[in-house]
Amino acid sequence: MRARHFWPDSVKTVAAVDAGVQAFHQQLGELAEGVIGPRQWEPTLRFNDIRGPDANWFVQSLQERYGQIPEYTAAGGFAIGLILKECIERAGSLNDKSLCQAAKEFSLRTFYGRFRMDPKNGHQIGHRISLTQWQEGRKVVL
Repeated sequence: MRARHFWPDSVKTVAAVDAGVQAFHQQLGELAEGVIGPRQWEPTLRFNDIRGPDANWFVQSLQERYGQIPEYTAAGGFAIGLILKECIERAGSLNDKSLCQAAKEFSLRTFYGRFRMDPKNGHQIGHRISLTQWQEGRKVVL
C-alpha cells in the first residue's frame, strides 16, 4: 500500500485482507483511504436469538481488560469457544470425530454471527462475510 503512488492510473480500487482491522489504518494513515477489506464481524452488529453473551458484553469485557475495542480476530476466537462448548455438550466427548459430527448436526448464532457446517463436506456455510472500506479514517460497511 505504501507504493500505491507507483501503480498505474487504471487501478481504481484495491482490496486487502488486512484492511478489515483497525491497525491497517493506524499504520498507513491516508494510504488506507478507499481500500476495501473483509468484514468478518463489527462491534455494532447485532443478531437475534444468540447463544452466549451479546456483543455489548464482549466488547465491554475486552475493552476493560485490554484498553481497546476488540477486532474480529478476537471475536472469532471467542465464538469458536462457544461453538466448541456446544459441540462438547452434544457429543458428550472430546473425541475429534465425535465433535466434528456434532458440529455438522446443528446451527446456532452467537454475537459473531451464524455457525452452520455442511454435513457432507464439513465446510462452514453459516457465517457470512461482507466488506468494509476505509472512508475518512473510518471503516464503513459496504
